[in-house]
This record gives sequence, C-alpha cells and structure tokens, in this order.
Amino acid sequence: MTTYKLQSVRLRTGTTDQDGRLVFINDELTAVIVLLAGEDHAQERGLWSMEADFRVSGSRPPLFNSPYDAVAWLSAGTKKACPVERTLWAGPKIDRF
Repeated sequence: MTTYKLQSVRLRTGTTDQDGRLVFINDELTAVIVLLAGEDHAQERGLWSMEADFRVSGSRPPLFNSPYDAVAWLSAGTKKACPVERTLWAGPKIDRF
C-alpha cells in the first residue's frame, strides 16, 4: 500500500514564496512544492509550484491548485515535462489522504 505525507516547511527563497511542503511517498522524499504568493506571479498567485521532483531530472511539472493535486500528479507516475508555458494540472483531484 502506498503512503503519502505532506510536511509543512518554510523555504528560504528570497521572495514571499516561503510556504512549502515536503512530499513523501512511501517514506521517501519525492518532491518539494511551494505556494506562489508574490505579487509578481500575477495569474499564478495562489497556485503551487513543484520546486524539486526527485524522481526525474529536467522535467517541468505543471502548476497545482493544492498540495494534494501535486501528490496526485506524482502518484500517477507522470514524468512528462510540460511545454514551455506552464499549465495548470487538470488530472483527478483529491482533498486528503
């Protein structure tokens, strides 16, 4: 059985984007996500960005409405990079685990 855990963490980004989550799948650190909070994000403000995906290098994941959407994307095994323009992930939604 696959287990998921989100751990709140404050990230030192040098910007107002400091509300982060460490994403663990089966007790392994899989990714780091951050809430886009700065005024410079315009339309992306309030979405979650994957800052690090330890499963694959060179990928450009989509943006997510919630940390749970990021976990769903990771658990779906998606490793496909997004086009240059980052899109909002429209896959299955979950609100808890």
